[in-house]
Amino acid sequence: AKPVTVVSYGVDLDRFPLRHAADRGVPVVGTVARLSQEKGLDVLLRAIAIVVSDTGQALRLLIVGDGPERRKLERLADRLGIGDITQFRGEVPHEDVPAALAEFDIFAMPSLAEGFGVAALEAAATGLPVVASDVHGIPDVVDHQRTGLLVPPANPAALAAALTKLLNDAALRQELGTAGRAFVQEHYRWQDNAEQMERLYQDLLQTFTEDRTHATLPES
Repeated sequence: AKPVTVVSYGVDLDRFPLRHAADRGVPVVGTVARLSQEKGLDVLLRAIAIVVSDTGQALRLLIVGDGPERRKLERLADRLGIGDITQFRGEVPHEDVPAALAEFDIFAMPSLAEGFGVAALEAAATGLPVVASDVHGIPDVVDHQRTGLLVPPANPAALAAALTKLLNDAALRQELGTAGRAFVQEHYRWQDNAEQMERLYQDLLQTFTEDRTHATLPES
């Protein structure tokens, strides 16, 4: 069998600097996502409604992104009684994502399916604690109870419990966020991944050249 090399996504830490937590009075739960069914944003809305109903916690929900589910999600927020604390920001250019993340206190990724979890990785790079679904590639970028909290997908009650835990514990938010930034620095710096890709191509080129040389050597 031929060896397989995996080169993962990398984050530019200069573009996603460590955020400085601000006392906004009301904490902000946020997400950056395409508003499509597989992103599970209806689960997030239901979870926020549970948090507000069960704890009376004052908070804001900021959803950055657009997509085919937007109108449906806006109506759901109103039906759940959280329309007044939910803002649908719409799509922003990727270069403006770090500024949006700076407005958050907690990053939520309630996806039902996710190949890798780039948005969670970028959020962690800024020092945000992440609450995300334990599905597909997300556990590769969110280390449960070290850089964030993982919850079962499509489970508003579990997501609400994880959010409540972080909303009630600023020290834990700081701990997870600091560990998340360090995790990205260690494993997902784009410069390191680019160098890994360069070495891979150099090795492939060397192997190809050696194979060609051996194939064309005259018989003695």
